[in-house]
Amino acid sequence: MRTRLIAAALTAALVSGLLLLGASAPAQAGDLHVKLSNNPDGSVHVEWDAAKGPGNTYAVQIATDRLIKTHVEQFGVPDGQTWLDVPHASLVTPASGDYTFVKVQIDRHGNGKNSGTPTTWIKPTPVVPPATGSRVEIATFNTRIWNANDKKGNRKTVTSWSVRRTKIAKAVRATDPGVLLLQESSGAAKWRIAGKLWQFQDLAKRLPKKYKLTAKGLYTTPRKAVGSQGSRIIVDTSRYQVLSDGYIKPPAFSPPQVRWIPWVLLRDRATAEEFYVASAHLQSGADKGSSHRLYDMRQRQTDFLHSQLSRFAATGRGVYVGGDFNSTSNTKPDNNVHRTLVTDGWYDSFATTDVRGDNLPTTNDFVFPVKPGPFRRDYIMSLGAPQGSYSYVNHTYNAASQFQSDHFMQSAVLPVKPGPYLTPIKLGSSKYKPYLR
Repeated sequence: MRTRLIAAALTAALVSGLLLLGASAPAQAGDLHVKLSNNPDGSVHVEWDAAKGPGNTYAVQIATDRLIKTHVEQFGVPDGQTWLDVPHASLVTPASGDYTFVKVQIDRHGNGKNSGTPTTWIKPTPVVPPATGSRVEIATFNTRIWNANDKKGNRKTVTSWSVRRTKIAKAVRATDPGVLLLQESSGAAKWRIAGKLWQFQDLAKRLPKKYKLTAKGLYTTPRKAVGSQGSRIIVDTSRYQVLSDGYIKPPAFSPPQVRWIPWVLLRDRATAEEFYVASAHLQSGADKGSSHRLYDMRQRQTDFLHSQLSRFAATGRGVYVGGDFNSTSNTKPDNNVHRTLVTDGWYDSFATTDVRGDNLPTTNDFVFPVKPGPFRRDYIMSLGAPQGSYSYVNHTYNAASQFQSDHFMQSAVLPVKPGPYLTPIKLGSSKYKPYLR
C-alpha cells in the first residue's frame, strides 16, 4: 500500500451543526445505546448510557469497517464519563462519503473481561455544494450479463434478460439522467437473446430516442471482441452535445480480461459548459487467504484510471467517473480503490445531506429481502469540478419480483464547472483500432 494511504491531510472546510447520517445498528438487550453526532470542529461526539454497577471502565474504538478490524484506533475514556469526542477514522473526510464505524468497549466492574456494543456508524458533515450554477445528473448501473439464471446457495433467482431489460429501461426512464454509465452490459449478439444486438445496444434501443450510445460497436475491431465490452456511456443528446469520445485500456491479467473504460467530452446545449465522463468496471473477485492478487490489480487499475483522467481535469473541465469498482468497506486489507481516489483529490457524490436508499447496500447478491447495511460497491465521483453533491439515490427495491440486476442503479446530481477551458485532449480512440491482435 502506498505511503499516502497511511496518512492523508484533512483540509476540507467543515460545516457547523450536527448531522447523523447512516442508521445505527439495531439496539440489543444490554447494550449501551450508543449515539453519534458530528461536532462543529469535525470530530465525532460519542455518547452512551452508563452500565449498571460500580467499577466500569470504557474505551471507544473507531475503524473504517463494520467489524472494527481495518484502520482501528482506540481511545481511553476518563473514569465516570459516558461520552467522548474522537476524530473520524483514517481518510474519512467531508468529501469522501465514507463512514466512521464506532464501538464502545466496556470492562465491567474492572474484571478485565471486555465486551463491546453493536457497531454504529456516521459520515462527516459533508461539503456544501455551490448555491448557484449548472448541474448534471449522472446514473451508473451494472446491469448484469444476460445469463438465464443465477444461483445463490439453494436460492434461485430468474434473471432472464428478456424480463430484466424492460424493468431496467423503466428505471432509467423514471430517473431521466443526463448521462447513463453502464457496466457488464456485455451479452454477445451471437447468442441471439436480443436478435442481433449486443446487450448494451438492446438497452439503448429501449430508451427514449434522445438517448444515444457514444460507442455503438466493439472496442477492438469491427468484428472481433477482445476483452469486456460491457462498460458503455449513454447520453441524453437533447441536453448534451458529444464533442469527443474514446476509450482507454487499463491493466489486466490477460487480453480477454481487459475491461475497457469509455470516456466522453460533453457540452451543455443550454450553457455551453463542458465536462468529461467515464465508466469503469474494475477487477472483480475477493482474494482468499493471504493473497493480494486481485487487490493489487485493482490498485494498478485505479492508479492508471487517475493518471489518465487527471489529464482531462488539467484542461480546466470537471471530470466524473462512475461504475462498479469492486472494492468496498469489507474488502481486505482495505477499500484501496476508494481510498486512493479520495487521496488523489476525487470527491464522492455520496457525501451529501440528501441521500436516499442508504439503508441498503448497492448490491443485492440475488438474495431478498436485502439486509440493511452501509455497504457500497458502486460509486459516482468527480475531479476538478466544484465539490458537493445536491442529491444521491441508491435505487433500491426489496422483492425478487422487482429484480433488475444484482446491483442497484445509482444516481447523483452534481455541480458543473464553468469555463474558460484549455484545449481539450483525447485519450484512446473513438474509432475502431486493433489494440489487441
